[in-house]
Amino acid sequence: MINPSKSFHDVSEFVPSLRAAIAGSAIDPKRMWSIAIKIEETEDEVIDAMEDRRDIIITDGRTLVDWRVESLSSLFRGSATAPSLEKYPEEYFHFFASIERPVLDYADSFEEPTDNELLGIYSNLARRPDGAGGSLLHNHLWQACALALGTRPWSGMQLEAVLRRLQRSCRTFRMHPSSKNYLNYLRQGEPASF
Repeated sequence: MINPSKSFHDVSEFVPSLRAAIAGSAIDPKRMWSIAIKIEETEDEVIDAMEDRRDIIITDGRTLVDWRVESLSSLFRGSATAPSLEKYPEEYFHFFASIERPVLDYADSFEEPTDNELLGIYSNLARRPDGAGGSLLHNHLWQACALALGTRPWSGMQLEAVLRRLQRSCRTFRMHPSSKNYLNYLRQGEPASF
């Protein structure tokens, strides 16, 4: 588990563009960061106002920072392979939490995705990380992957392994085409203990 007295982030591990984006900001490296969802409110509804998935808004819950990412592949570092991800290894806590937390945020702000929807998104991101997004949730998870890759020296193979593990979780919890059991699992605080 993460030691709360230590920083959640080691700025020296950040990609240069992220270090530049946070320079001079009040964002706290001791806190877990997430992707902020840009919304517009009308009289009848709240809508997602994302214009370009490459324009990412990062938050620590108090401060917002803008960061531009051209592609996920530009954030890959090294050629490390992932260990067995049958269980969630502690060193991968940040990676899983960075990708799964936005699923909950999106569900709370807009609509709850089904197990099938998430399975498809994780599959698409694993196969073609920089492929065109098919939905707003896909684009938010693309941004979440960018945050995970930008804050830790992860390789493309490690990203793919994590996304494949998340696919497996969706398959495990899927009971029928509209089931939302994986989302319910995340709401219980597992595996990353948000």
